[in-house]
Amino acid sequence: MSETKNLKYVGGDMFSSIPSADAIFFKNVLHNWSDDNVLHILKLCREAIRYVGDDDKKLGKVIIIDMVIDEERDRHEITETKRVFDMLIVDDGFDYRKRKDKG
Repeated sequence: MSETKNLKYVGGDMFSSIPSADAIFFKNVLHNWSDDNVLHILKLCREAIRYVGDDDKKLGKVIIIDMVIDEERDRHEITETKRVFDMLIVDDGFDYRKRKDKG
């Protein structure tokens, strides 16, 4: 997808700062970081979302697309497909980890 007047790709260090925006999009990024790092990134996102309107409400969005493995609810075939995808990520050199539900 090419950049448009409404879409801009921004490089940088997401642990240092995130530029001001109406929407921030992460796809297959956050699963690779510790819970503490993800919380830090999301706090920076909250600061980066623009204020909109007279009452200074933050109406921007943080959009996250990532795969979640839920062995208790998913059918076996779906869980196995997700694991294969995770293994593809490992083969690409990413640091694989499994996040457990703490809720």
